[in-house]
Amino acid sequence: MVELSRELEGQREDEEMESLVVGEINRKKEPARSIARRQKRMKEEREAREQAQQSGGMEVEEAKQPDSTPEGERDESMVVEDEAGGTDAPADGDGGTDPRDELDAAVSSWRELAGRQKLCLELIANLCSTRDGIDEGEEDDGGVMGYGDDDERMWDSDDEARLLASAGACAGGDGAQRGRTTPSEDATFASLAGRDVPGKTLGLFLRWAAFLPSLGGDVPDLVADDVAEILEVASTCMSNMTSCDLPTWTEPATGPDGGRHSSGLAMFWSGLVPVLSAGETGRGTEAARAGAASALLSMLTSREESRCLVDEKGLETILGLLDEGGGTGADGGDDVYRIRTQCSAISILGVLCSGPHPAEVDARVCRSLLARLRSASADDSSTDPAGSCAVTHEVLNVLMDVYGGDDCHDSVMAAEDVVGHFQRCLPGFRRRVRKCSGAGSAGRGEVEVWNETALNASRFIKYCKEK
Repeated sequence: MVELSRELEGQREDEEMESLVVGEINRKKEPARSIARRQKRMKEEREAREQAQQSGGMEVEEAKQPDSTPEGERDESMVVEDEAGGTDAPADGDGGTDPRDELDAAVSSWRELAGRQKLCLELIANLCSTRDGIDEGEEDDGGVMGYGDDDERMWDSDDEARLLASAGACAGGDGAQRGRTTPSEDATFASLAGRDVPGKTLGLFLRWAAFLPSLGGDVPDLVADDVAEILEVASTCMSNMTSCDLPTWTEPATGPDGGRHSSGLAMFWSGLVPVLSAGETGRGTEAARAGAASALLSMLTSREESRCLVDEKGLETILGLLDEGGGTGADGGDDVYRIRTQCSAISILGVLCSGPHPAEVDARVCRSLLARLRSASADDSSTDPAGSCAVTHEVLNVLMDVYGGDDCHDSVMAAEDVVGHFQRCLPGFRRRVRKCSGAGSAGRGEVEVWNETALNASRFIKYCKEK
């Protein structure tokens, strides 16, 4: 399909050139007699060249006697001959098959394949989606967003109770999940595990992640967009799976490469982490990296037992994702995926630091987060700083979660000047949020969440000073 696309592009360029020549002829309104004379002269010159070629002196004659006909006239005559039927159009190599028809057939086959893949993954994702809606009588998130004046609405006991309840639900997600499942859902999960759907989904994701890099060159936008969409749906599918109580997660599993793993969680970890450190760039690679990071975040959040899988190498890989220039492609779509990847990596670090951890690890994570906060805060001159706002929002929330409790590493927070970083970044963060709101580059919900983060950050500063 790629070759057909390039061939069709060449034909389009030829047609445009031919149209220009025809237009020039029409503009000149050259008499038919002059055209006929020129055609006769060109025919005689061609016959003379053929005779010279037969005598073995074609190259010498052409070098000494260049064609006296101007280039423009030759092009015009060729077009006139073609229009008059004097010169047959060259036939395609495959019995006159139009490359357009071949390209249309290839595009149709590709869309059918991609459509089947996406539909299958969406069905599995829906089967594994057991998230409850908002309970009756429970307030919507809008009740705690968009306060108008930042200092008018203070944090009250109801807000604190909601926050603690949310944190408790995240910490004990497995038990809450098992308590909400129905017998039919349990049967569905057992059937999915028995048919190794998690392993097959992971294998499908990894194959698509390697597809575009394996082509080794430019691909049509249609292909790149479809691959990116398949990777996103597959990531959602894996994220939903890890939030379900599948028997796969606690049983030995065989990975897509045939390797044996102690559990399905270990299989997911060993399969997805290498995607995060892939050296290639481009839309497919960035989409795969963002999808892998999102699936790992869901697994580490929903399955607390999976956090022990994070070793030194894995932590370094996650920290490396915060490098502002790491793995960034040239076009805007790649940058969007890069921001998604970094936001997921920041949240993963927050999940890992939510439990007991040594001060050395805390210091490494803190330094990486503050470095990314500084680079995001330097984006004040951007006309569309939505990505900067998203990253700043994630970093501020993670740092508030890590250092907002009584059992945090206060010495690390003081040594790395966390409060000072908050004070220096907040004014610029608020300016960028207002710029995004005015430009319409972010949705209303996003702007409200970012404003809430700025308000909570200012309260965090006051809390730390009084601590």
